[in-house]
Amino acid sequence: LNATIRGHILFDDPHVPENWGGAPVDYEDIDSAASYSRQLFPSMAVGVAAPASFLIGGAPYAKLDFCLTDYNTSMGSFGAHIASELSAADAADLGILFNLDVAGLEGGQPMTAYQVLFWGKELVCEPSTLGVLMGTYDSTYFADPAIRSAVRRVVGAASYGIFEDIQCGTAMK
Repeated sequence: LNATIRGHILFDDPHVPENWGGAPVDYEDIDSAASYSRQLFPSMAVGVAAPASFLIGGAPYAKLDFCLTDYNTSMGSFGAHIASELSAADAADLGILFNLDVAGLEGGQPMTAYQVLFWGKELVCEPSTLGVLMGTYDSTYFADPAIRSAVRRVVGAASYGIFEDIQCGTAMK
């Protein structure tokens, strides 16, 4: 087993005022924290768990490398949301990592196996995406054999570049 630390996430949801004393975290504070992290860990990527569409307001950043952007079914069209976040990350000169709220625990409805498979595959095939997370864990949701199969196929595509019967570029939006 080869373990790798890919990066350091500085803030979780800095755009959510309730999490930070009634106001979003200031962009200057995010950039300052990224600079400090870089002093401690010079070669480690530095990120923030926030949408690119929020972080673009403070761009350009001196030391921030990536953002972690969520998607759940309450956010509307998958394709439109992902395209918007990819565009914002590009404009802010940030890498982007996606988190699919597959079990619907953070908002929206649980994703179907079909959605997990095709949306997961769409993100895995997107060249600008640094990676895909599937959170938050729910034992009942992941007990479904169809869900487990969809997750295995997405992991296979991400790990080995194989997507059995589906080609990149043909996923459902």
